[in-house]
Amino acid sequence: APVATLLADEQQDLELRRALPRVLAEFEEQKIVQLLLARLPEADPTLHFQTIRALGKMRADYPRLRFSRDEVDRLLDWEARQYCIRVRSVLTIDQRSGQHASSALLVRALEERLVSARERISRLLGLAYPPEDVFTAWNRLAYGRPPVRSAALEFLGNLLEANHKLTLIPLLESTSWEELDRRGRQLFDLPEPTFEETLGQFVEGPDAWLSACALALVGELELHRVRRAVQNVLGHSVPVVREAARSALDRLDKR
Repeated sequence: APVATLLADEQQDLELRRALPRVLAEFEEQKIVQLLLARLPEADPTLHFQTIRALGKMRADYPRLRFSRDEVDRLLDWEARQYCIRVRSVLTIDQRSGQHASSALLVRALEERLVSARERISRLLGLAYPPEDVFTAWNRLAYGRPPVRSAALEFLGNLLEANHKLTLIPLLESTSWEELDRRGRQLFDLPEPTFEETLGQFVEGPDAWLSACALALVGELELHRVRRAVQNVLGHSVPVVREAARSALDRLDKR
């Protein structure tokens, strides 16, 4: 109970909370597996990843532990949906502001987050299937040449159960952002925020670097419709976000 309270208490030091899953993974306890699964998804991206990583370590180190398939399925669906939402954000930003330096910075940051999302999906699959099989196939998908990628996709298609195959294989087969977006629309009922709403969500979101990048673009484009979101993060706990918010607001006020 005290550990669960620490993990849930957003007033606690964030670095402490981020370190807890790694510590908990050292104990062969079924209740810890259940606690960590129930905590996901975490709002803080680093804590979210560390929790998934801790579960993967427990899966590898303690074969007797059980990982609820319902919980794993819930998280895989969440990750796949968030992945498709991020792909749409990349297209929205690139199409509206592709010629601006701040746009390129934000798109690059989003692409990095998509790589991280694919890693999280692979780690979650490792909770439901033999981890070595999943990781081998995933590495071949990520780094292999086209024939190796095709063989890895075929292997995963044979390994995964129908629900995972239906959701994940179409995303893995896609070769462009546009195709991924089309597949995402087929799979999920996705929101369709405007360009300004997309930037506002990143400005006020839990990812500090995405927030700073979005703030830079808001300032560069002088987007007054996003002013309230900028004002809301002027007191952010992360210095780079506070500085980016002040800079963006200065540019908005000068117009």
